[in-house]
Amino acid sequence: MSVSYDGGRHWTGLAVSHGHVTYENPAKGRTVSFKHRIADRKGNASAVTVYDAYAGK
Repeated sequence: MSVSYDGGRHWTGLAVSHGHVTYENPAKGRTVSFKHRIADRKGNASAVTVYDAYAGK
């Protein structure tokens, strides 16, 4: 999983532990975006990107 604080121009990897991730909330007036890729043992893969998931307060 990855997080971006600049609309997806730069991504930073996040560690997933027991189905959870830790990241910083965006600064006031800024947004946060998320990207994740997943694959099963048969090679089936999927990706989801959520731009501007929410804004900081």
